[in-house]
Amino acid sequence: MASSSEASTKAALALFLIALGGRFWWIHLAGSSLPLWDQWIGDFGLLKLAARHALEAKDLATHHNEHLLLGERLITLGLFHMSGRWEPRDGLVLSALLRALSLVLAFRLLAPPEEGLRRGLLILLALLGALPLGTFNLLSAFQVQFFLHESLGLLALAFLAGQPLSLRSLALGGLFLLLDFWNAASAITTIAAAAAVLGLQSLIVPPIARRRTALAFGYLVLFGAAVILNTPAS
Repeated sequence: MASSSEASTKAALALFLIALGGRFWWIHLAGSSLPLWDQWIGDFGLLKLAARHALEAKDLATHHNEHLLLGERLITLGLFHMSGRWEPRDGLVLSALLRALSLVLAFRLLAPPEEGLRRGLLILLALLGALPLGTFNLLSAFQVQFFLHESLGLLALAFLAGQPLSLRSLALGGLFLLLDFWNAASAITTIAAAAAVLGLQSLIVPPIARRRTALAFGYLVLFGAAVILNTPAS
């Protein structure tokens, strides 16, 4: 009989393959090699600079609407330099891979010990991965920032609110929050969720841990305010 750890690993692998296969199928049916919407505004200008060897670090840190899009820009430049061409379909394949990995991460972090609930979560995540939900995000590689946000946000919450708070967990959680902010303005939702959990924990944890939790809560409030003040209107 398979151990609990072995069964969980097999379930995570099945989830990954279902989500990845489903997204590959939709990309095969409806994906395009033509750039879509904001790719002409964002990626085209970025790649022109790269092709002319005129790309500077500041070009990676400019806002596109409210987002910084560092992750999407690095992925686009990496694919461009590896293949020598601008092929949006390559980005769709990588985006599908990242989406499947984010769902596996969600399963590993959120799966409850009860077998029935674990199976329910597995089915729900498999459906989210395989069905054509969020069609534009599915068919535009430019939207990869939202799949990166899912993983970075989950990791930040796991370190900040999913375990006893320590200097290590605060540092790692803060790092993932910072990466999430550089990736997309959606990081504000992660900051709000972590602050809400820490705020409630500060009311119930033992006095010895209350000050540390309250300080972490204050840090998140200040970080959230900084994100809002430094994010231009869309």
